[in-house]
Amino acid sequence: MIPELVVILIGVTTAAVVWLRWNYGRWKKAGIPKYIPNSFPGAPAVGTYHWRSPVLLLRDIELVKAVTMTEFASFRDNGKHISKKADPILGRNPFFLEGDEWKMARKVHTQSHTANKLKTLFGYVDEVSNDLIGYISNNTGKEIELLDFCSKFTIDNVSSCVFGIKTRSHTERDSEFTTSALNLFSFNWKWVLQRYAPFVLNIFRIRLINPTSISFFYNLVKEMSEMRKKQSLTRPDFLQILLDDPRRPSLMDMTAETLTFLIDGYATSSVEMTYMMYLLAIHPDVQSKLRDEVNSADELNFETIHRLPYMEAVFNETLRLYPAAPTLSRKCTSDTVITHKDKKYEFSKGDIVEIPVYAIHRDPEYFQNPSTFDPDRFIDNSESIPLLALGLGPRACVGNRFARTQIKTGVAKILKRFRVVPATDDHSFPKTTHQNILLYPDDKLFVKFENL
Repeated sequence: MIPELVVILIGVTTAAVVWLRWNYGRWKKAGIPKYIPNSFPGAPAVGTYHWRSPVLLLRDIELVKAVTMTEFASFRDNGKHISKKADPILGRNPFFLEGDEWKMARKVHTQSHTANKLKTLFGYVDEVSNDLIGYISNNTGKEIELLDFCSKFTIDNVSSCVFGIKTRSHTERDSEFTTSALNLFSFNWKWVLQRYAPFVLNIFRIRLINPTSISFFYNLVKEMSEMRKKQSLTRPDFLQILLDDPRRPSLMDMTAETLTFLIDGYATSSVEMTYMMYLLAIHPDVQSKLRDEVNSADELNFETIHRLPYMEAVFNETLRLYPAAPTLSRKCTSDTVITHKDKKYEFSKGDIVEIPVYAIHRDPEYFQNPSTFDPDRFIDNSESIPLLALGLGPRACVGNRFARTQIKTGVAKILKRFRVVPATDDHSFPKTTHQNILLYPDDKLFVKFENL
């Protein structure tokens, strides 16, 4: 009996080893160098692995353009799929959707982010920005932690532009809306699984975001929808778009759609605004130049905010140095071949491609003096490659316009009234940490606001 058990054990062990190692020769067979840090500096792509899955890391911008734009039909998905059964909220988020479901969800969100729609919403953003100025006026000279400060500003914008309710997150400490939003998207071990083994989330139906927060927003959407229908109320906001949708989305669908807007409009925007404000604080010359441009505008409205070239340059340079999402990924949806520099890259359905946005943005091959904060690089168009921070092609971030609108408006209002200075003598660039899918400051960043 014992010899038979030994044979079985050896057989099972051998099969397990073969299975675990089966994919690890993929890149060698394809003639693509295996990823080793700081090796193969001239290679346009290198191979690596997430668990057993081969991943092609793109380092050449032309390959990036091919995958995200010209060959998009073969790379429609991003490889981050979460099933609706596992997570009924994120499973409906366009970022995690695939195929035709992604196309339909994107269509809904695109309708809410047109220039005309955002122009209609600008009055709400302007009102929230004025509230922000009032808060700063009562706290000049005090140390203010930027991520919390910017998060509450973007939460107030989303509460008004999406749900049609007024919140004052900086002063209403016990606001259930603010607390639920802040607790919605916190980093934990589940996000590590999402990055490296997303299939585990689907198998065990593990939810990534706070269930208490989900319950609050589900009930809020239900309450606001019923109130508007009962009282025949309409308001030009995102919730109204969903209520007017001829498809008649379910309450869960509407909750997921509004939370998609919340995640994009609050989580991502607050991180970018934090970096932008701090970079202005430690670069007073840039801050002064931007203030002069803002003051040159007759009034701050939707049109003028988006016609300030130096503001756009500062925003883009912030995105370059600190992309909210430091990596992007695409999943091959049909077998294809991309030829680049006389080399053929063969992709099979299911292959994952990863784009190291943070690294490309700081590559001296693409950006001169890449570690320098220099908005002028986007004024004279000396840089020839597109920014990757918000994605490229059809899967680029739909919330880009709203993010730019609220951040630019808030920053412009602040600079007209206040000088932003670091709260400490340490004026070094912020260090970062990769949490959930975003790039957060590693330490809290503090500034002070001084009256001009």
